[in-house]
Amino acid sequence: MPQILHATVRNYDEPIALPVFRIGFVLDGMLDQPGCRTAVLAMLDVFTAEYGAQLAYMMLAGAGGKPGKLIAFDTGKLAQWRERIVEGLLRNRSLRLYGADDNPLTVPFAPFLSLDHDRHPLTRIEICIPWDAQDLLGFSARIDRIARAAPVRFGFQGYGFAGSPVAGFSERMLPAAFLRYRTALMGGVLGKETCLFYSKSFVAMRRLDQQRKGAGGPPYDYQPGIPDMGWLTYVGPAFAGRLSGVPEDPRIKVDEQGGEWSW
Repeated sequence: MPQILHATVRNYDEPIALPVFRIGFVLDGMLDQPGCRTAVLAMLDVFTAEYGAQLAYMMLAGAGGKPGKLIAFDTGKLAQWRERIVEGLLRNRSLRLYGADDNPLTVPFAPFLSLDHDRHPLTRIEICIPWDAQDLLGFSARIDRIARAAPVRFGFQGYGFAGSPVAGFSERMLPAAFLRYRTALMGGVLGKETCLFYSKSFVAMRRLDQQRKGAGGPPYDYQPGIPDMGWLTYVGPAFAGRLSGVPEDPRIKVDEQGGEWSW
């Protein structure tokens, strides 16, 4: 796995993404609600305790989603921003913590944490850490324990590729990487309805691969499913009821807890 992941995804010979361990959750509710606030603070604290020494930049976006100013990481300012989360953090605010910019992307990158407080009743948190980080599985397990007690709508953990939030995630440029490697795939927020989804380019690449292998026959109608979402996927009660059943794959372990599924 390390030899495979240690390769920059390139588009026209320009680096657009790097291999990382990706974690992402969409929570039902806002930070003025105890369940969301407790989960976000716990994940933030675990992240800064483990990777705080590697952080180099930070940013707090303003009202209306206006871009914030990127500044040097400062533990004092982080304490102030954490207090804003304790107080509920106004809607349309976002917090970013970044690692250094000494990477092929030449922009602040992993480890990074991104917290978005949407105008919809949702809270999003994403974490990316270097794929070869020390105690990566221990960190993943600590996040998992927090998530299982949180009002998760959906989430994931797994190896994947990512761009820096400074330059945009460039998700549309990554499908080829998902074809070759077992990776975590982003879910997203579409309007007022939150859903797990796949980009059209992802599905097109899967069908092209199906055609190359001569499998299925025309029209090469590959349909993405739960197993494609990565090696650890969370589906909260709002979505679990819509699933047609447990994926029938011996490699997939399903854990149901309080109406929430994870595998």
